[in-house]
Amino acid sequence: MPWLVVNPRSGDGKAGRVELVEAAQGRGIRVHVLDAGDDLVGLARAAVAGGAGAVGVAGGDGSLGLVAKVAVEGDVPFVCVPSGTRNHFAGDLGLDRGDPVGALEAFGGPARRIDVGMVGDRMFLNNVSLGAYADVVADPRYRAAKLATAHAVLPASLRGERDLLRVGLRDADGREHPNVLLLLVASNCYELDGVRERLDAGVLQVSALRAQTGAALAKLATQALARGGRAHAGRAWVQWTTASLRVEAPAPELPAGVDGEAVTLPTPLEFQILPGALRVLVPPALGPPAPRVRLHRWATVRRLVRIAVSSPG
Repeated sequence: MPWLVVNPRSGDGKAGRVELVEAAQGRGIRVHVLDAGDDLVGLARAAVAGGAGAVGVAGGDGSLGLVAKVAVEGDVPFVCVPSGTRNHFAGDLGLDRGDPVGALEAFGGPARRIDVGMVGDRMFLNNVSLGAYADVVADPRYRAAKLATAHAVLPASLRGERDLLRVGLRDADGREHPNVLLLLVASNCYELDGVRERLDAGVLQVSALRAQTGAALAKLATQALARGGRAHAGRAWVQWTTASLRVEAPAPELPAGVDGEAVTLPTPLEFQILPGALRVLVPPALGPPAPRVRLHRWATVRRLVRIAVSSPG
């Protein structure tokens, strides 16, 4: 029997409003409604050990990677049911993020092989962010108002009121990048306008923002405008792809955001991509992902930060 965990608090109670639990049970899916203090990973492992033919999550992006890792370890398919606020991963899959009940059809649908990222022993489906992002997710206002919190916290970083992240990393050409304002490591490639066209290219995309002032960021935005939405790699900004990445730091641990969730990771950080490791079930009627609406070119650099804080465009 397939198994689904439902976070009733995600999306301001979206699962309850659409009667998702009842709809899942009516399809023969065993449902666990997540309660405060529940061990999500333990619940998923128990479901696999009990013979679940597929495991799914109805919630936001933050809990997906935890259950996806159990699915990979147990060699069972994974289902994403978008009942959170943003559901970026569901959008990249091509799901209708406004129809969580319709997404339940995936339990009887075909499988797609997609890549997953790892940082240490933690799996991520979207990205891991370090640096200025830690100020955003650590703020107690973050859960209630992500974009407003970013607007309140990030300007202090651009005024030089926050130290740069002291790290040791090298790009694909061996160049060192010791100090960054924000470091984003993603499973597959995002454009600066927030579009991730593929989930199976087998690469990590590393993006390092080194602009330290509003003036430097404005210059970067001007470059992006002149180049049709693409910023030229240079002192303020660098990006490359790789299969693995090591990030060293003098501190024993670093605050980070993993798929939008605030965590602390022990250093050094070891990133790798696992090509095709996750079998994701999708609804049978799901066609190719709909064409994305590209953002205005002035928005491209702003979107870099908004990708990291999982905020709306």
